[in-house]
Amino acid sequence: MKPKFFIILLTLTTIILAGHGLYSQTIGDVNNDSAIDIIDALLVAQYYVDLNPPNFNPDAADVDAIGQIDIVDALLIAQYYVGLISEFPGQTQTPAPTPTLPVSTDSPLESPQPPSLPGNWQLVFQDEFEGNQLDASKWSKNYPWGNTHNHRAYMDPANVNVENGLLRIKAENKRHPDAPDGIYRDDFGWLSLDYTSGCVTTSGKFHIRHGYIEGRLKMPPTKGFWPAFWTLSDGWPPEIDIMEFLSSVQTRFYTNYHWGEPEYGSHFVEHSGPDLTAGFHVFAVEWDSNHMTWYLNGNEIARFESSYCSQAVNQYILLNLAVGGWEEDPDGSTSWPGWYECDWVRVWQKQ
Repeated sequence: MKPKFFIILLTLTTIILAGHGLYSQTIGDVNNDSAIDIIDALLVAQYYVDLNPPNFNPDAADVDAIGQIDIVDALLIAQYYVGLISEFPGQTQTPAPTPTLPVSTDSPLESPQPPSLPGNWQLVFQDEFEGNQLDASKWSKNYPWGNTHNHRAYMDPANVNVENGLLRIKAENKRHPDAPDGIYRDDFGWLSLDYTSGCVTTSGKFHIRHGYIEGRLKMPPTKGFWPAFWTLSDGWPPEIDIMEFLSSVQTRFYTNYHWGEPEYGSHFVEHSGPDLTAGFHVFAVEWDSNHMTWYLNGNEIARFESSYCSQAVNQYILLNLAVGGWEEDPDGSTSWPGWYECDWVRVWQKQ
């Protein structure tokens, strides 16, 4: 068997199995980054065929402790990386420090990679909503353009709260003293502003061209609410709707992508799922210039393949709790206040 074939075999094997996990130990960490991963396995393979990779630690690579580095060491490191073995033969393992994530975090992630996606990703934005106030370096309150949009609530910064490790946006059955009588929208007609709610956005503080955005969310349970998790750029379109929920049906939600010239259009999908008001669920989108994929709890639920995806650049994030508008108006069955809760928001960018 030729040496180069070992590298090809090792690469294919580890890429196929890479989703199983990332582990940290001293022995086997041949590039001294505090993690045993595909890079370490490939460096050992390169050393074995006399490619002499830089920043290589031969002592750490001799994981079967026979006094030489060979294909057995490379395969053992690859097996350890994907979780097929828990220790190396002949070595006493010493845990290494937890790797430092590429950005500051409020609480550590189990893995610095997005779930279920191949490739090398960098965490570029994270908020776990710890403490008792919104992080003003990451978020602003209200819409970037003001207090109103396409629904019947006037957005008040006081209706955005951070408590018990959650972002909580509150909708109230009361008219805000600063609200105008109403607004007119071509899509919904005249909307009287009889309610008060809230919105947060990363506009002007965090924007991303392509990537993977996810949030762990819980919806309000009664009629009248329209919470959304979405992105915009400086103008409209493009718009990515990671999740829109109309609370009159607790198991239904929507994903959508709006694009613009030369041919305006949208990729709209209605989904049926679990009761989204009974607990938290993770909604996500991943996109580049040619495709867009939506996920619920790590499972793909929609995909759009088109060059129109290239328009979705310079995107910022919004979380808002609308009242009425696309959703039916509140009535006597509506429970007040309505709460839209977010456990965390995380964003990765592919390297």
